[in-house]
Amino acid sequence: MQHARYDELEAYDRNLLIEDIRRGKPDIILVEQVGFDWMKWAMSDAVLKRELENYFPLAQMHRTLILRRKSVTN
Repeated sequence: MQHARYDELEAYDRNLLIEDIRRGKPDIILVEQVGFDWMKWAMSDAVLKRELENYFPLAQMHRTLILRRKSVTN
C-alpha cells in the first residue's frame, strides 16, 4: 500500500517538472547529484527525456549539474 503511494507521488512530481519546463522554459536547471541519481530518474521517462533534450550540461559545481537551455530567445 505504501509503495503505491510513493509511485503516485513520484508520478505527480514528474508531471509537475514536465509542466514547469514546458511552461516556464527555464534557461538553467540545477540537478543535485547527492544520494539519488536524478538524471537517471528523469531519463527513465520518455516525455521528460524529450524535454531535457533542449538542454546541455553547462558545468558541474560540487555535486550539482548545471543544465542550460540550447536556444534562448528574449
